Amino acid sequence: MTAPLGRPSAGTPVSQATVLVVDDSDSKRYIMASWLRRAGYVVIEAASGREALSIVDGGGPDLAVLDVHLPDMSGLEVCARIKQARATAGMPVLHVSATAVDAADRSVGLDTGADAYLVDPIEPREFLSTVGALVRQSRRFAEEHRIALTLQRSLLPAEPPNLPGLRIAARYHASAEQAEVGGDFYDAFEMPDGDGLVVIGDVQGHSLAAAVIMAELRYSLRAYVFDGHSPAAAVERLNRLIQVTHPESTATLCLLTFPPDRSTVTVVNAGHLPPLVVGPAGAEFWEGGAGVLLGVPAPAPTADTVDLAVGTRLLLYTDGLVERRDRPLDETMTEFAARVAARHGVARLDTVHTGAAEGARAPGLGRRTPDRPRVTLDQLADSLIDSARGADDDVALVVLERVPEDGPLHDAAGQRS
Repeated sequence: MTAPLGRPSAGTPVSQATVLVVDDSDSKRYIMASWLRRAGYVVIEAASGREALSIVDGGGPDLAVLDVHLPDMSGLEVCARIKQARATAGMPVLHVSATAVDAADRSVGLDTGADAYLVDPIEPREFLSTVGALVRQSRRFAEEHRIALTLQRSLLPAEPPNLPGLRIAARYHASAEQAEVGGDFYDAFEMPDGDGLVVIGDVQGHSLAAAVIMAELRYSLRAYVFDGHSPAAAVERLNRLIQVTHPESTATLCLLTFPPDRSTVTVVNAGHLPPLVVGPAGAEFWEGGAGVLLGVPAPAPTADTVDLAVGTRLLLYTDGLVERRDRPLDETMTEFAARVAARHGVARLDTVHTGAAEGARAPGLGRRTPDRPRVTLDQLADSLIDSARGADDDVALVVLERVPEDGPLHDAAGQRS
């Protein structure tokens, strides 16, 4: 590093930003740290890759300046580990190197996840300008994330509605504080004719735009059904809406409706994961009413109606609950159904219920394991959300149970689900 030490004449400091400087050369580390401190940054120093990762894991740095050649591991590997960890994936990394002299060498660093790459001799003006730009970019992203998360959570019902004959528990869990916000949403309300409606959906992508589209779909659905459209017709209109207003976006949605006496349930599914039905005989996925996802020109999904026995439970969920990067979806879905069945003391059924093919019937008829305490909706919802902590995506979950129309909307503990 040949640039002279001195107070830089350029570079806008970013208030309260903490920069981790990683270099095994004491002199290079001292020079960069001095530039940063004189420009108003808080600086943490490390001389090895392992020391750097330990500091990053402990939290604190807003940005890492990494020498490519470290004594214990490559700076490229350190960068890759930072970017692979969900909690630190959004932290900017600036590579510095004295040996990368052509575009191919710099490309390797950028391809492994670095946000910028500087090569000796480094001038203080360029160095501080690059650091400042990366910190500002990171903070803009963090602010967008905060706004999107606030918008998303403000649109989720604070508490499930009072729908006589139905007990409801709902949960939303963000994948990580630093992760991008997705378009997961749910809603539940009573329609003018007394029918109950419960919906869950997931907008493609993770951004403020996804949260905005989610809001549009949620409010448009309410408008369509309150205007007298059937669930299938409302979903068809949502499909046309997203094609016109957001032609590059797609979304999935699963909608359930219940008549005033809650004796049946009707599903309309636009490309969403199937509801899980839990009855005395076991747990099975309900594939009825299936159609393609929203945003794709295709025929509207058809509605599928089945009888709903008192005590039957239905689970609506988004893909963050069951999808894992390193495992097939069929495998994780099977485990999900088995886990829910075990919590209820019933079997997991291999058959998939489709009311349209078999005629209306009460799903899950049969016997459950005797003398097994029935898990409450809150206990079930909390255990499923706990199992998804550490997953790569947000999770929305709605658990419903048909109860006698004059029955309590509370679990045995007395807490409203």
